[in-house]
Amino acid sequence: ATIPLPEKTGGVLPQSVYDTIKGNLSLGLHTLLLLDIDVENNKNLSVKDAIQILQKLDKESLLKDRKLVVMSLLGSDKQKIAYSEMENLAKRDYELPAVLIVPGKLHFAEEQILKLLSV
Repeated sequence: ATIPLPEKTGGVLPQSVYDTIKGNLSLGLHTLLLLDIDVENNKNLSVKDAIQILQKLDKESLLKDRKLVVMSLLGSDKQKIAYSEMENLAKRDYELPAVLIVPGKLHFAEEQILKLLSV
């Protein structure tokens, strides 16, 4: 799913993004969230702004205490992977491009690797 820039939705929160996350979690599946890019206006949705949108959408507290993954600048020397609750992730700055992942059911090895790789 893509979290759109607020300007593209007229400030309306993208309920379909939350519905996708909710549906995937009910099946134990992960959800990859792409952060919107507006090439024409040179704007990118930041990780902090994406998290704020998710927090506003989370009326059911489905994501409140759930750990998410942020992957920034994958494949570069500046690559960062973070695995923590939204509140903690929003306190850091991440260079773009970045993606968010809402993990579904994690195998213990997956969780160990995320903790190991996380900065």
